[in-house]
Amino acid sequence: MTELGAGRITLLRPVAAAGGTPTMATTPSRLIFNDVVAGSASAAKTVTVRNNGSGPLSISGLTITGTDAGQFRLVPPPTLPASVGAGQSLALQVVFDPTSAGPKRATLTVAGNDTANSQQTVALRGLGTNGLGGASEPSLQ
Repeated sequence: MTELGAGRITLLRPVAAAGGTPTMATTPSRLIFNDVVAGSASAAKTVTVRNNGSGPLSISGLTITGTDAGQFRLVPPPTLPASVGAGQSLALQVVFDPTSAGPKRATLTVAGNDTANSQQTVALRGLGTNGLGGASEPSLQ
């Protein structure tokens, strides 16, 4: 803005819109576990949900689906809805607790209020093993 005759120029800076828009991202895209059948659950692995946007992100749903969904779980499951501020993140802890030997697969889906991408998925993969001892012990040869 210029005022004629006053010899002064006033510059205006745009103000960010109130509220802004959330942008949801998850890392990593896949978790891989290995655990013994009928033992305690594996060590927890972390999935990070990050809000890369300028407005608050509301996480409204966390679901584990797939053939072997019951072999994976969130510990402890967070209270929903969970709010993640702009530039902030939320850590989710996932464990694997196989009930039988062999490869297992499921998908963790994170749902939120990101209008461009309302769901993010993380592949969950695990290998249930019979463990050590007796006939299940691996050969040392």
